[in-house]
Amino acid sequence: MNIEKIRADFPLLKKTGVIYFDNAATSLKPQCVLDKMTEYYTEYGANIHRGAHKLSVRASQEYERAHRIAAKFFGTKESEIIMAFNTTHALNLVSYGIDWKTGNNIVSSCIEHHSNLLPWMYAAKKNNLEHKIVESDLEGNFDLEKWQETIDNKTQLVSITAASNVLGCMPPVKEIGKIAHDAGALFMVDCAAAAGHIPLNFKKIGADFAAVAGHKAFGPTGTGILYASEDLVKKEVIMPAYLGGGTVSDASCHDYTLAHSPDRFEAGTPNIAGVIGLGVALEYISKIGVDNIRKHDIEMMSHTFKRFGEILSLEYYGPRIPEKKVGLVTFNIKGMDAHDVALLLDETANVATRSGHHCAYPLMKFLGVDGNVRASYHAYNTTEEVDVMCDALEKIARAV
Repeated sequence: MNIEKIRADFPLLKKTGVIYFDNAATSLKPQCVLDKMTEYYTEYGANIHRGAHKLSVRASQEYERAHRIAAKFFGTKESEIIMAFNTTHALNLVSYGIDWKTGNNIVSSCIEHHSNLLPWMYAAKKNNLEHKIVESDLEGNFDLEKWQETIDNKTQLVSITAASNVLGCMPPVKEIGKIAHDAGALFMVDCAAAAGHIPLNFKKIGADFAAVAGHKAFGPTGTGILYASEDLVKKEVIMPAYLGGGTVSDASCHDYTLAHSPDRFEAGTPNIAGVIGLGVALEYISKIGVDNIRKHDIEMMSHTFKRFGEILSLEYYGPRIPEKKVGLVTFNIKGMDAHDVALLLDETANVATRSGHHCAYPLMKFLGVDGNVRASYHAYNTTEEVDVMCDALEKIARAV
């Protein structure tokens, strides 16, 4: 993997000189994605599926092509790829699309992002369900027996993250999915922090539904993906949360007939340029190779952990074995507020990190901290950049 060649594809790095370690919030965008979006707006910027003229036809073709690219990337059928605005939107499409049965329960875990927690809390309160939580240890490791004990014949859905956005840990999703299916439950996976960093085949992991953040995989902001199993759509286990333009094949003043998936779930005019750009972003990742990105993430974390061991007042969270996590680390300097540490990294070393609770208040309470600093990596980051961050952290720590 030629990191310097990859870095040259990202104009923000050249223009700002920033060390960008905030990839778990949103990744940077390569020039090919920016060019493709500009191409849409300047060459064929019409609406899709609504016109017979050549601009609309080309826009529709490019939009549909993005579905095919995503389907190939995640090992699914094109009809199972629903374009959303982000992971949160995709998760809520499932929450609002399922016919919840009073007296049933929903199971999730203590390490979830709010987006994979609050929709289930709301569904439980609104429909008189029980919301059950499975706890991990402090590094995010799960005992599968706890899942077996928690999931029962009243469990309607189990939802788990493929990778924690705070701890970086990777739960055994395939095994959890089998437990869910054995109990007759639906199984959902939040892939926001995992997509583009580890190989993901939704069929192989046994997901009924999966949510992806396009903007964290080199795609534009305002893009995401919901995978919904074709069989469940046909059985109407999940129904559209929104109805309107493009969602029906026929309608009268008194009734309507839904269009096939994904159209029935993509109401109104979508983020056309964004979706087309997302397709190019996934192609870009495929050219680099997800396996190569995974190896690079492990190298980055191995070097980070080596340097962290030299900073005595540093506390860090999640697994200490790089192979057990995706490419991110979270940490605190004893006696300092996380936001102050992040601000100093930015001001003194031009290092961009994230600080705070990372939209995971319950997990922070479980860890016993108010928040922490997160450095998250991608294919354009280098171990030399890690050294700059750690040298700055050493100076900050000595000043406390």
